Amino acid sequence: MGKDIRTITNPYEYNSHKLDKNSFVGRSQNIRDFYGLIDDFNENGKIPNVIVTGEKSIGKSSLIHQFSKYIQSARFFVFNRELSGNISEYQLVKEIFDKVYTEVAPVDKTCLSSYQQEIWFTLTEAFENHKSSFMDREIRFATSYWKHAEGKGGDLDYNTLLADFRKIVGALKEVGYKGVAIFIDEFQELASNPRLISLLRQLTEDMDDFLVVGAGLPVVLSNNHFDKFRRTSKVQSLVGLSREVASENWTTR
Repeated sequence: MGKDIRTITNPYEYNSHKLDKNSFVGRSQNIRDFYGLIDDFNENGKIPNVIVTGEKSIGKSSLIHQFSKYIQSARFFVFNRELSGNISEYQLVKEIFDKVYTEVAPVDKTCLSSYQQEIWFTLTEAFENHKSSFMDREIRFATSYWKHAEGKGGDLDYNTLLADFRKIVGALKEVGYKGVAIFIDEFQELASNPRLISLLRQLTEDMDDFLVVGAGLPVVLSNNHFDKFRRTSKVQSLVGLSREVASENWTTR
């Protein structure tokens, strides 16, 4: 018989949603299903998006944190973002590329070379025009973001963005990564930006080695803005664990 769950100190870190492997219990089928997606990718080179839904505080964040750690160990470059309101497509893409240029660059003879790194941060952090020509800038989004920050940019061109992501993933593969995984917590917040939902969906449809994992409230399954994204995704709907099951899982972990 399991220990009374009420007598156990909660190991959950509310600010980070982190649980170490030994403290995370339950959801074994959800984890096996996600591991299976990685196995399938290793066999056929394709991976779908994942949506995890459930009511508030049911364990969505902790579960996708486990997913994130596993896919990172499987040599995917991982970007994590928890939303607290609206975010523009410019801001999200910049944050993704910032992480790549900060953690992986420089990678010689790619879009992550030292020179391209200099161009990126000059345009997107210093907000200064770089001495390079437009054609020298392998990641065109850098110029688009600079112009947007100056109030001169319009909507992102999808084909240009796709070309940039393909270059980034190609450079990551030069140093041993297999693909890119974007984790978005509070996924329902994207309902305020349907264009960003569409851009993410299109990128994952056009790139076999790029996926988005979103965790959000059940409204994600009924909001029309997510319709097309859901069709490209494996959906995991979480229900609460009973006290008995949680106790048993804890004592047998």
